[in-house]
Amino acid sequence: MESHFKGWAKPGPVPPGVLRPVDVPADESLDAISGHFRIFQLRRGHRFSTDDLVTAWYGTTWAPSPGRVLDLGSGIGTVGMIAAWRLQGAHSVTIEAQAESVRLACKSAEYNGLSSRYEIRLGDFRDPAMLRPDEQFD
Repeated sequence: MESHFKGWAKPGPVPPGVLRPVDVPADESLDAISGHFRIFQLRRGHRFSTDDLVTAWYGTTWAPSPGRVLDLGSGIGTVGMIAAWRLQGAHSVTIEAQAESVRLACKSAEYNGLSSRYEIRLGDFRDPAMLRPDEQFD
C-alpha cells in the first residue's frame, strides 16, 4: 500500500485550524472532509454529502495536476476544498450565490489554511462579471 500522495504523507498537510482553539457556534458543526481538512456546516440546513466527495474525487482524478480550478455553485465549499486538499499546487476560484454558504466556506478556507490559493466569490455564476475575460481554468 502506498503511503504518499503527490509528495506528502497521508492524511496530508495539517491545516492551521487544527493547531489553535476553534470557536464553533451552537448552530454550526466542524466536520471532517479529507485528511485533517474540516468544513463548517449549519447543523440544520445544507450539509455535504457523498455526492460532493465523489465529484471532488472524480474531478481530481481526471485532472490530476491543474494549475487553476473553477467550482461553480460551490455551496459551502466541500468539492472545492477536497480538490484543494488533493491538488496542493492549484489555485482555486469558487462562485456561490448564497451569502450564508459563502460565509461558511470562508471560515473553512481559513481553518484549512487555503486563503492564499482559494478565492471565494459571492454572486451568480451566470453573471459574466463573475469571471474576468482573461481568466482560464484547467
